Amino acid sequence: MGAGWRGYFINRPEGRDVRHGLDVARLQVGVDFPVVNRVTISPFVGATATVFLTQQLARVTAFTDIHSPNVNVFFNAGVMGRFDLLGSGS
Repeated sequence: MGAGWRGYFINRPEGRDVRHGLDVARLQVGVDFPVVNRVTISPFVGATATVFLTQQLARVTAFTDIHSPNVNVFFNAGVMGRFDLLGSGS
């Protein structure tokens, strides 16, 4: 479980839309599979609830506040490699 900042950048023919917001909740679950000593492969799935607070739309030079921001949900999945570089090796 965690929280954080999110930048969201959308390229359009007329320019780039940019939004900045807060990840108000982030949940990720996965499983570690040892490959060799101190190295694991970890498939995972997760979801993040984000509230965008400011934006700069294409062809606009300044950021503006987003009035009445909504909660946006992002889903993700993948595989991570985990390396224990400073561990005891046991």
